[in-house]
Amino acid sequence: MGKKRKLDQTRSKADPRSHKKSKSAAAPGKKAKPPAVTQHPAHDAVEYDPFDRVLLVGEGDFSFAASLVEHHGAADLLATSFDSEEEVIRKYSIAETHLQTIRAAEQPLLFTVDATKLKQKPIRNHAPYDKIIFNFPHVGGKSTDQDRQIRHNQELLLQFFQAATPLLKERTGTIHVTLFERHPYSAWDVRGLARTAGLVGVRSAKFRFEEYPGYTHARTLGTLEG
Repeated sequence: MGKKRKLDQTRSKADPRSHKKSKSAAAPGKKAKPPAVTQHPAHDAVEYDPFDRVLLVGEGDFSFAASLVEHHGAADLLATSFDSEEEVIRKYSIAETHLQTIRAAEQPLLFTVDATKLKQKPIRNHAPYDKIIFNFPHVGGKSTDQDRQIRHNQELLLQFFQAATPLLKERTGTIHVTLFERHPYSAWDVRGLARTAGLVGVRSAKFRFEEYPGYTHARTLGTLEG
């Protein structure tokens, strides 16, 4: 059985500014246990080295990608969207500005990317990745039945984990998922889905929007079914 990869989960509230950290260390001479899910304090935000190879999945208006480029110096970024470029610009009035920012920094963009497959040649050619990031994943309004909607989103995340894991850098690559910290998102059991996909949870933390100037969460649109 192959080595397990890492999951770094962040959660968002209305005021995502404070959280605590707990950690443990292996005793001298003893083999360290696999990474466990922990929390980290407010000053210990997710760090982005400018030369981390980063894959962004499920971008909406591309404001997160633009913020990484402008404020974190991202120099090895591939930002992708489920929508076509025409659909992105039609849905989000600010998107064209963000796309121009990313292109001006000579960072590639890719459209019509299914997060549950990630089979496009540019994605494969750019691997392996230091970080694969999926902020606020959601299938949209697939169903008015909440239990069914939860299952749809669990299927999305599990298939994303399975598609993304082979693209990670060996030993050090991590997957980052950001969710709201309330029901029904808390019922998705992200850690359980990650374990099913062969991932090991590393830590869970509050998502700090202030760390990403210009980033706004663009809500997923979808078609409701009974």
